[in-house]
Amino acid sequence: MINEPIKIIKQAIRQTIDEGKVIVASWDAGGDQTLCNIRVDNVYNDFYVKDLDIGQALKDVIIDTLSLPNASEDQHVGDGQVGIDTKGAVTLTYNNAYYTPYSTDVDIDMEDYNAEEISIPYEDIHGFTQFIPRIRLSFSASYSVSHIIYAPRPVSIRTNLRIIEGDQVAFDEEALTHLKNWIREKTQIYFEDLKGIPTDVTPFEKGNKQVLNFIDIHGVLTLESQLRFSVGKHYDFVTYTKNRTVVIIE
Repeated sequence: MINEPIKIIKQAIRQTIDEGKVIVASWDAGGDQTLCNIRVDNVYNDFYVKDLDIGQALKDVIIDTLSLPNASEDQHVGDGQVGIDTKGAVTLTYNNAYYTPYSTDVDIDMEDYNAEEISIPYEDIHGFTQFIPRIRLSFSASYSVSHIIYAPRPVSIRTNLRIIEGDQVAFDEEALTHLKNWIREKTQIYFEDLKGIPTDVTPFEKGNKQVLNFIDIHGVLTLESQLRFSVGKHYDFVTYTKNRTVVIIE
């Protein structure tokens, strides 16, 4: 905060807190962005004193103090409350989930089902299989966790019809919808392990934990009217921080 009028900023924060208002910060940093928001009594970006943007000043020191990443495969998602300690320093009491696909100090026990091939009979009422192997009908299904809301997203189903040889083969939307619904119904059991980030993170606070964050299925429809596919499970390592207080402005 070089060249910032720190005294004015601290006075503004103290006055705001003394008025009974709550200053909250939230962030989602990583990938290719660093999002950090400041709210006063749930009002966003309404924190100015003498044309000084107190909210922006708080964003800057929070990003710096917590080393929130920008262009990184790692991601931090969290929130906290701004306060004043007994020595007059500005503090942040926060919770944070730190996601990383890699860990240098923890053995990664990866569970990977990509090598396992699974087949499920398909009731081909629309006649896809009569054109195989002249056509290739492939499909994918994926299910992931949103780090922002800590909950699973809906299952995404995609199909791809490719002509290997011969004339174009056209199927109406009803046929493809039937196939997608069948895939969704028959593969749902493979997504049951993905439950999202737990609300109570107390058991995970002592270190890195392996958390399932993405499941994907890839397969094809065979000549024998089978949906043949493999299932992949992908994990993040998540380090939880809960109710930690740090000084952000001395």
